[in-house]
Amino acid sequence: MKKKIIVPFAALAVCCILGGCVSAPPPETCDLETSVQILMEKMLGNPQFTKNYNAAKKAKGALPIVCQSPIVNKTPKAEVRSMGRAADDLVRVALFDTGIFEVKDDSAADMILSRIVWGADGGIENVSGLMNAVGGHDAPDFIVSGDLQQSITSSGYPTYRLRLAVYNLKTGKIVWEGIQRKIKLQ
Repeated sequence: MKKKIIVPFAALAVCCILGGCVSAPPPETCDLETSVQILMEKMLGNPQFTKNYNAAKKAKGALPIVCQSPIVNKTPKAEVRSMGRAADDLVRVALFDTGIFEVKDDSAADMILSRIVWGADGGIENVSGLMNAVGGHDAPDFIVSGDLQQSITSSGYPTYRLRLAVYNLKTGKIVWEGIQRKIKLQ
């Protein structure tokens, strides 16, 4: 009885392989959000990052401030641009969630400035207090930059890779750098 069942399945498998209906499986991939989380875990577990971070924290006497430059889209597809902007948000939130940084959102500068200008035109804020506060903001200690690139696996499947790097703004040196490959964008 077993031979009668196995033989047809074996013949079907051979026909599919020879006929081309079976191809190599796609590589293991993960989404953009998971990729950012993986990179943050790699950063936090890296001894070189820990050494540089602790030195900056000790010198400052408080949590270091980190800001971020936009993720550069180095892909040939324009529709991926929105994924680069999504990566910006994911990275900023992940940095905040680590609890080891004060996070400065440079993209909010225009919004903050317009709020101060609006307050000067009759808003309810104490404009001089806002101006003094803005003038007293601390400079960031670190900046995060990165890029999103398309890559092709050896099997010919298109995937993306995200590179992130943390730089010390006082020295210009790389504090940490990581790459997450095989990202599948939705």
